[in-house]
Amino acid sequence: MPGYYKKACPLPVSVMQRTVLEEIVQRHTSRQDHVKRAGIILYSSEGMSIIEVAEHLKIHRKTVSLWRSRWLCHQEHLTLIEVEVEVEADRPALSEAILSTLSDAPRCGTPVTYTAQVVDSSNKQLDPSAIRGTIVLS
Repeated sequence: MPGYYKKACPLPVSVMQRTVLEEIVQRHTSRQDHVKRAGIILYSSEGMSIIEVAEHLKIHRKTVSLWRSRWLCHQEHLTLIEVEVEVEADRPALSEAILSTLSDAPRCGTPVTYTAQVVDSSNKQLDPSAIRGTIVLS
């Protein structure tokens, strides 16, 4: 059915946000999930439809829809940070907020039972010879 899906509006992305997103995409040390999600936002801001972005990035259209909606939910927060920053030197705060937006949401499940101190103290109490495959030199 042609025209069944309504074409999505371009995402609102400011100049400074675009700069940070492009840096994420171009940086060789960026996580690949962040690169893919930044690409979704950049292409969506240029007016590409959800299906066009999905085909271009070879991902499912539901993934594009998910990250478009997450960007829109965080847009007000990002704009507030950008207004507070105003200076190029303080851009790491905006960059950190954008990376947080592009990161996975916390997953449900059982919270951590043991603190790092408990684990560390129990590791110190272990007898080194009890650990399989270790050689104890006396």
